[in-house]
Amino acid sequence: MLLIDSIRQLLLEVSDEFEPPLTKKVNLDDYSKKIVQRATIFTLYENQVLIAFVAAYCNDPKMKESFITMLVVSKSNRGKGIGDTLVTALISHLQRLGFEKLKLEVYQNNSKAINFYLKLGFKIIKDLNNSYLMNLDI
Repeated sequence: MLLIDSIRQLLLEVSDEFEPPLTKKVNLDDYSKKIVQRATIFTLYENQVLIAFVAAYCNDPKMKESFITMLVVSKSNRGKGIGDTLVTALISHLQRLGFEKLKLEVYQNNSKAINFYLKLGFKIIKDLNNSYLMNLDI
């Protein structure tokens, strides 16, 4: 299976966990294609099936900022430290490239994700009404 198809399938699996569901917010085909074409992606496979990925846009080396667009761990593989491992690998990669900041946006009603990122050292830097902008100095 191509990476773009694997990403789409995993996004579809978790779509209902977003408010509104991810399938109502974006076209999964287009979003998966954008991730594959424009993002730096760290993946984890189990038995040749994509079970997790983190994707970040690293296209602003002058500002030395990167932006996580998506972190997904399949429902059956949560609680195993996979998200932590992927984000840590991304941070190490960004540090080698000379990036100094890693940002992301998270819905305010997603307390699990907020706590996950706070545990990794991210800080909430801006309230965007129904979401927060978070930053980690790397």
